[in-house]
Amino acid sequence: MPDSLIADQKSLTDQLLTRVKNSPLLKRVLGGSLWMLFGGVLSSAVRLATGVVMARILGGDGYGKLGVIMATIAMFTAFAGFGIGGTATRYVSKYRNENPRRACEILKLANIAAMMTALVGCGVLLAFGPNLSKDIFVNSDLLFEFNICAIIIFFITINGAQIGCLQGCEAFKASSIVACVTDILIVLLMVSGAYIAGVRGAVIGNAIGWAIRWGTYFVASRRVLRACDLNEVVSAKDSLKSYPVLLKFSLPSFLCNILIMPINFTLMALLTQSGHAYLEVGIYNISNQWRFAILFVPTAVMSAVLPVMSNTLGAKRYGSYNKVLLLTILGMLAGVGVLVVVLGGGSPWIAWMYGEKYVGTGLVAILLMTFMVGGLDAVNRIAGIDMMCHNRVWVGVGFCVVLSGVVIGCGYMFADEGAMGIMKALLIGYLVHTLNQAVYLAYSYMKTRGEAVRQLCGVEERVVMKEGV
Repeated sequence: MPDSLIADQKSLTDQLLTRVKNSPLLKRVLGGSLWMLFGGVLSSAVRLATGVVMARILGGDGYGKLGVIMATIAMFTAFAGFGIGGTATRYVSKYRNENPRRACEILKLANIAAMMTALVGCGVLLAFGPNLSKDIFVNSDLLFEFNICAIIIFFITINGAQIGCLQGCEAFKASSIVACVTDILIVLLMVSGAYIAGVRGAVIGNAIGWAIRWGTYFVASRRVLRACDLNEVVSAKDSLKSYPVLLKFSLPSFLCNILIMPINFTLMALLTQSGHAYLEVGIYNISNQWRFAILFVPTAVMSAVLPVMSNTLGAKRYGSYNKVLLLTILGMLAGVGVLVVVLGGGSPWIAWMYGEKYVGTGLVAILLMTFMVGGLDAVNRIAGIDMMCHNRVWVGVGFCVVLSGVVIGCGYMFADEGAMGIMKALLIGYLVHTLNQAVYLAYSYMKTRGEAVRQLCGVEERVVMKEGV
C-alpha cells in the first residue's frame, strides 16, 4: 500500500478520534452504544446457543411447547409492563440534571405502577391459564407451566422500572454487566431444568433466574441513584401527582406493545389451531430466536441513544439532535445490513445445527425470510426513538395498528402453509411498516431542521439588535 495512502488513513483516523474526544455529545452516544452493544452481543450469543441446546434436549414437540410458553410470557409482559420502563428512561434522563426531585417523583411513580400492573398481569394469567392451555393451544398438559409463567411475568414487569432507572441515568456499563451475568445464569438454570424435567424444568429454572435478576438490578439501581444524587425521599402521595405522565407517555407505549407483542402469540395460536404439529411451532420458535437476535443492535443503540437524544431535545439543541438522529440511522443501516448478509449466507449451517429432525422442513428458506424481517424491524426502531423524544408515541400507535392488521390478516391467509406461511405474513407486514416509518422520519427530520433554522435566525437577530443598540 502506498505510503501516502497510509498517511491519509492515519490522518482521517486521528481526525475522527479528536472529534469524538472534543465532543461530549458524541462521547456519550458512542460510549453508551458500545457498552449496550457489548451486552447485547454477549446476551444474544448465549441465548442462540441455548436455543440450539434446548432444541436438541427437548426435541421438536417439546421445543414447540416451550416456544408457546415464551410467547405467552412476552404477550402478558407487554400488557403488564404498561410501557413503564421507557417512561422511566425518558423522564429521568430529561429531569435528572435540571429538576432532580421531579426525576425522583417519576421513579417512585414508575415503581408503584410497575408493582400494580405486575399483580394484575399475574392475576389475569392465573385466571385464564386453563383456557389458554386447553382452548388456544389445544394442550391441557401445559396448565402448570402457565401458572409458573405468572411468577416470571411478575419479576419481568417490576424489573422494567429498575432498567429504566439505570438507562435514564446513562449507567450503561452497570446495566450491561448485570444483563450479561444474569442472562448467563438464567440460561444455565433453564438448560439444567430442561435436562432434569423437560419443558416443566426449563420454565421453573427461568422463574428462579428472573427472581435473581430482579434482585441484582434492584441493588445496581440503588447504587446508581446515590451516585447521581437522586436519592431524595418522595412520598407515594407526591409521586402520584405525576400520573399525567402515565397517560401522556406510558399509555401510548403500552398500546404499541399490546399491538405488536400479541402478533407472535396469535401466529403461534394459528399454527396450533390449523392442525399443524408442535414441530411447526418449534420451527417458528427457531426463526423467532434469530429474528430477535438481530434486534440486539437496535435494542443496544436505542437504550444508549434515547436518553441522550431526549436530554438534547429537552435542552432545545435541535441541530445536535438531528446530527445524532442521522448518525443513528447511518450506523443502524450499516450494522444491520452486514449482519443480515452474513447470517443469510450462513442459513444452511444454522439449520444444520438444530439436528436431523428439522431436515426437509424448509428451515433454510424460513431463516432467510427471518433475517429480512429482523433487518426491517431493526431499522424501524429508529422511528420509535424519535417518537418518544418528540412525545409523538400516539403516532406510533397508528403505525402499530396497521402492522398488526396486515400481519394477522396475512397470517390467516397463509396459516395452512405452516411456519413458512407465517413468515410470509411477517415479511409483507414489515415491508408496509418500513414504508410508513420512512415517510414519518423524513417529516420529523425536516420539522426539527426547521426549528434549528428558526432558532439560529433568532440568535442572529438578537445579536444584530444588540450591536445596533
